[in-house]
Amino acid sequence: MAGKRGCWRGLIHGLLAVTAACGEPLEPGPGTEVSPDRGALVAIYNATGGPDWQRNSNWLTDAPVGEWHGVSVDQDGRVERLVLSTNQLTGGIPAAIGRLPRLRFLGLASNHLGGAVPPALASAVEMDSLFLNDNELTGPIPHALLRLEQLSAFDFSDNEGLCVPANAAFREWGSGLSRLDGPDCAEGDTEVLRLFHRATDGAAWANSNGWLGDALLSDWFGVDTDSIGRVTVLDLPENGLSGTLPESLGDLAALTRLDVTGNDLDGRLPQSLTELAIRDIRYSGTRLCAPQNGVFQRWLGAIGTHEGTGIACPFSAREILTILYETTGGEGWDVDDNWLTDLPLGQWAGVDTDRDGRVIRLSLPFNGLLGTLPPEIGLLSSLHSLDLRGNWGLTGPLPDEFFELGSLESLRLTRVGLGGPLNPAIGHLTSLEELELNSTGLGGPLPPEIGNLAQLEALDLSANDLVGRIPPEIGKLARLEVLEMWYNDFSGSMPAELGNLAELELLDMEASGVTGSIPATLGNLRKLKTLWLNDNELTGPIPAELGGMARVQRIFLHGNKLEGPFPEGLGELPELEEIWLGGNAGLSGPLPLDLAELGALSTFKAGGTD
Repeated sequence: MAGKRGCWRGLIHGLLAVTAACGEPLEPGPGTEVSPDRGALVAIYNATGGPDWQRNSNWLTDAPVGEWHGVSVDQDGRVERLVLSTNQLTGGIPAAIGRLPRLRFLGLASNHLGGAVPPALASAVEMDSLFLNDNELTGPIPHALLRLEQLSAFDFSDNEGLCVPANAAFREWGSGLSRLDGPDCAEGDTEVLRLFHRATDGAAWANSNGWLGDALLSDWFGVDTDSIGRVTVLDLPENGLSGTLPESLGDLAALTRLDVTGNDLDGRLPQSLTELAIRDIRYSGTRLCAPQNGVFQRWLGAIGTHEGTGIACPFSAREILTILYETTGGEGWDVDDNWLTDLPLGQWAGVDTDRDGRVIRLSLPFNGLLGTLPPEIGLLSSLHSLDLRGNWGLTGPLPDEFFELGSLESLRLTRVGLGGPLNPAIGHLTSLEELELNSTGLGGPLPPEIGNLAQLEALDLSANDLVGRIPPEIGKLARLEVLEMWYNDFSGSMPAELGNLAELELLDMEASGVTGSIPATLGNLRKLKTLWLNDNELTGPIPAELGGMARVQRIFLHGNKLEGPFPEGLGELPELEEIWLGGNAGLSGPLPLDLAELGALSTFKAGGTD
């Protein structure tokens, strides 16, 4: 009977109890005729995980081998058929099969056999049917199998790279089989060359003998192959090629030499070539350019013979993002799904592209980026939005090339450690609608070029170390709706030009360091809803003109050095809900009676005034 793990227990001739250890054959009893093929079958069993086969009845017992599962014998008791398909065989194909000289039919389909086909199979010279399909076998069919002159049916399809060599000997051998299922080793290369022919206008070549026909690839003009038919040389100088080299060239895994000298080719050398062990590449006399990314340049520099054009390609978006990843510690990012893969860029985490594959949005907030932004980021000419908030490990300064992002509409760098002064080149980003530089460590004066950002709707420069006067050019930002400059170290008075910001709804300059009087021109801000000017060094009276802020809801003027009476005009603001005046010791006098008419007013604080 069968025991654990395929072990066998039983009686020999009903007398002596015997146990065969797992994988160990039970020696035949006295008088039992031993098949000369028994040893080979035992070796096959042991090499392919026999104890774990789905069906292994009688194997390794003293039963005649013809009664072992899947084994058929001829009239002499020699194995002529071995059928173990769909039986959970593992490991490699055992060379011991070659020790079955009468074997005619071998069925090993639909198992988990891997590795190469052993040449020893050819020793089973009477084999006429061989089924190895649906396994995990790899490599070329060995040349030794040409000796199987009786073979008529051979199926090796659906494996992990198993192929029949594409050479004259195997082509003749295969033509004599009634059934041959499975790829030849040049099948993939043939398709690559067909694509290459199409991409380079093959119909107009000076010489295309053999191309696209049924001849072996070695008979196609300009093509050399190895012993199994894979392309090793593509030699087509001055042959009338035009167009571009397709990326699929990198699928010619055995290619060692490429010569397209003197053809009307342009565009980029395929990045996929870096996967190949090319020793000789020539493309002088064309307009082909070499990609500038580090991987390609290192690969190109290691080639023994390189005759190129000296033309450097513009960086592709994929190259630029790869550089960004490598220079900002991409391997340590919190989220980097699909980065550096061959998937479309739009499937890389945080990257959005348009229909043409151009990068339009890059959103990597709070993601652990480190270091400085590479200058190549300035080449993302279609970038509309960049969000790197919360990556405090990013440091400045921003590269000069960054300010060439002319299509940028939204720039969010809050809590990025830029430091240093704001580059006046910020004025070049004239498409910006949103600029968020809160808590970035910026210092120095605010450059007047900020006034060039005519499309800006929201500007946040809060919680920095900006100093000096606020430039009057800020009044040019006619579309601005939000202006936040709180917690800075500005000096001098607020520019009167702030009153030109007719679309402004929020003005926040709390604790920003400004001095002097409140500009009367703020009364022109008829859409303003919230005004924060508290905790500064503002002096003088509250301008009566602030009564012109017809939509204002909240006014915060506490913590300054304002003086004089409460102006009559502020009592006529119909939407006013809060007003804070405390801490201004110089404010004095009676409150206007019309304050009592403000139905929306819920908070009025004037502690510390007279």
